[in-house]
Formats: sequence, structure tokens, C-alpha cells
Amino acid sequence: MTAFKNYNSRHRTANHWARLVLVSAGLGVTGGCATLPAAGPTAAQIRRAETKDNGTGFQIVDIDAASTARLAVHAAAAAPLATLDEVGRTDTLGPGDTLSIGIFEVGVTLFTRGNGATAQSSFTPSASGTDLTVRVDAAGTVQLPYVGRVAVAGKTPGEVERTIEHGMIGLSQRPQVVVAVKANAFNVFYVSGDIRTPGRFELGLPRERLLDAIARAGERPTSPTT
Repeated sequence: MTAFKNYNSRHRTANHWARLVLVSAGLGVTGGCATLPAAGPTAAQIRRAETKDNGTGFQIVDIDAASTARLAVHAAAAAPLATLDEVGRTDTLGPGDTLSIGIFEVGVTLFTRGNGATAQSSFTPSASGTDLTVRVDAAGTVQLPYVGRVAVAGKTPGEVERTIEHGMIGLSQRPQVVVAVKANAFNVFYVSGDIRTPGRFELGLPRERLLDAIARAGERPTSPTT
């Protein structure tokens, strides 16, 4: 019986000291938290700043069903990053482009061989052709003799060829048109900085990336060290 009492006494003493150690450790942790630096402004400071000296114009908004619905609408309207990787067209025409238009005719022709248009038709049994150089104006159109004003912006050279051929029906015998971009001012990109040849470059038909643009501009040669 005596041994059992001594065991209980020792057990209570051990628990007492364990509780003291835990309480001391807890006080040390809370004391350390009081000495930590503040991570940011308090809620009261933020609310005060909203009404006083609010140079940025921020607002405090409660997160509820109405606000989350508005955020969902804005998120849907914003273009995702995936759209930036979509394949774009680089073969369409635009304002500022200079076009070379070759018109080939058989029999009764509107244009004589050579550059420019004649005031009257030329009767010849052989085929003849002429080259016209025109620039796309700000409205995206070009003016051609006998055909009139043709809208070319947003179209490919092949589409413009068919449009001009259709406009010459009844005026020329079996006209055939070839359209080529002589100087591209619409489908271009710019490279500047510490490179060999900064400036404006035309976009090619293959899909080009940033590294392609840098490679075309060329790395600036390093001067030899002495």
C-alpha cells in the first residue's frame, strides 16, 4: 500500500511539472508573437485610407453573390492568354501596301503592251499584258482604269485577282489578272534594341515567332577586346 501511495505521489508531481513546462512554453510563444513585425496594415487602417488620402482610388468591396457575378462577367469578357497563340493571317492586304497588278488579255484588249493604259482599245489577235503599280489608300481601296474603285483591304491577292477579272467582264476578252505585293506596309513587325539591323520587317507566310524576328534582325557583332 505504501509503495502504491508513493507511486501516485510521484505521478502527480510529474504531471504538475509537465503542466508548468507547457504553460511556460505557451507564454514564451505568445510573447514572441508580440515582438514579430507587422505583416501589413490593419483593417482599420485600410478603411481609414479608403476615405482619406485615397490617391489610387481603391474601393473596399464585400464579396457576396452580386460582386462575384460581376467578376465572372468581366473574366468572361477578357481575352484569355490562349487567344494570343492563335494563328493569324499574314497574306491579306491592308492600307499602305503597294501592289503590282498584271493584266493579261487576248484579242480585243483594254491595255496595250507595256506600262499604263491606253485611251482606246487595241485590236490584236495575240495576247498582251500590262503591269500597273497602285497603292492601297487609307480606305483600303485601289483605283483601276475601266474597273473603277476596288476594295482590297482584308482580302488575299487571289481574291483581288478574281474581283478585278469579274469587273472586266464585257470590257475585255478573257482577262487574267495577277496581283502581287510589291511593298508590304500592313503585315509587318518592328525590332529595336541592341541588334545588328533594327527596323521594320515584313511578315512571311510561315508562322513566325519571337526568335524568328530576332534572328532576322541579327545579333550585334561584339567588338574584339584589346
